[in-house]
Parts: sequence; structure tokens; C-alpha cells
Amino acid sequence: MVLLPIMWGLFRVYFGLHFLSDIVAGGLLAVLSFQLSMWILAQRF
Repeated sequence: MVLLPIMWGLFRVYFGLHFLSDIVAGGLLAVLSFQLSMWILAQRF
């Protein structure tokens, strides 16, 4: 399940659609958003 987004990002870098830093920043933003959402939900319930 995790392999597909990683491969998709690497293919986009390979074909020149993105820089590697774009893919890494997007992944870090996704992890940060997930952690923040889990923290907010834990505080509410």
C-alpha cells in the first residue's frame, strides 16, 4: 500500500514532472497532517 505512492513519485521525477525535493516535501507534509489529525482527534474523544 505504501509502495504505490513511492513508485508514483519516483516515476514523476524520472519523467521530469517534479524534482525529488517536491516529492519528499509532499510526503513529509502528508505525515505531519496525519499526525496532527490524530492528535486533534485524541484531544476531542
